Amino acid sequence: MMITSYRGNILDGTLHGRGEAEYANGERFEGDWVHGKRHGQGTYTYADGSVYTGEWDNDKIHGKGESRFANGNKYSGEWTQGVINGRGTLFIANGDRYTGEWQDGKMNGVGVYTCADGDTYEGGWMCDKRHGQGIMLYLSEDGATKEKYEGEWEEDKMQGKGKYWYSDGSVYEGQWQESKMHGQGAYTYPNHDRYEGDFVEDMKQGNGILCYRNGEKYEGSWKQDTAHGKGSLTYAGGDKYVGEWREGKKEGLGALHYVNGDVFKGEWRKDFACGHGVLAYMNGDVYEGEWLNDRRHGQGRFVCRQDGKTYVGGWREGRRHGGGVMTLGKDGKGEEEGGDVLRGQWEHGVLVNVVQFCFARDSPWNDPKY
Repeated sequence: MMITSYRGNILDGTLHGRGEAEYANGERFEGDWVHGKRHGQGTYTYADGSVYTGEWDNDKIHGKGESRFANGNKYSGEWTQGVINGRGTLFIANGDRYTGEWQDGKMNGVGVYTCADGDTYEGGWMCDKRHGQGIMLYLSEDGATKEKYEGEWEEDKMQGKGKYWYSDGSVYEGQWQESKMHGQGAYTYPNHDRYEGDFVEDMKQGNGILCYRNGEKYEGSWKQDTAHGKGSLTYAGGDKYVGEWREGKKEGLGALHYVNGDVFKGEWRKDFACGHGVLAYMNGDVYEGEWLNDRRHGQGRFVCRQDGKTYVGGWREGRRHGGGVMTLGKDGKGEEEGGDVLRGQWEHGVLVNVVQFCFARDSPWNDPKY
């Protein structure tokens, strides 16, 4: 770069000592010269208005110095052969600030970045991006920590293993990908419910266990944050459902084991027993047939183990309703075959019309002498 004018010391025909030079492009240097080269302390003013003040070595910015850029940014720190290298602080025009290590003009190494609003990152950097281990603090207006992440970063995103404290009190610890919960992790809700298992893009997906504060526990498959596929739900009272789920509700085939010993096996729809199912009671009674909204509804067969009584016919909202056939067991011994048979109409569990009554073949009422 050609010097158009110089005012200062000269030694043996070369610029040497203190002096001020102006270049053809309008830029200026004022400071120390050694044998025609800028060396020592000096200030360089660029054509765009940027200004550097600091150390020079063999005609290049080298050592410690401060540069004020045309865009309003300011850097104060170390340089190597004209490039920002070492430790230094960059004050950005918008109020942000970085203090830490630099390499080839980029934030590289370990440093602290403080945003104008107070949010702060402290940790590793690579090529101007958060990279490696680091802590990110998000502050509220009063300066208190609102949210916090501590863990691994890659190219300015949460990536790898890390722990995040959310403003609502929830906490996630586990694997991250592209700044989203992804992989294995544990999420504790503000109410202390806790999920451990697989995540995909911030949602529970795959296999996992959700333990509720009230004592309930779901273990099984998840899809888009809801129970979906095969899984089991243990209720606080001890009842347990094992079977299929869809969008967070019991759907498909499943079995509900009651704490009192009753067991229902059959079809479910939107959390209710709907379709065909079998309810085996602890005392030996059995109902097999159609269900609607957790009640016997439609056609079904009920067997009473104690007296052998059997009912086959219609049901409505859990009670016998419509046409049906009741077979009375013999002598209360639980025998279904060979008993008296009653055909009739029921309404809401009450027999309202007897259509036909047939005695058992060995009934004394069939004896001609009576």
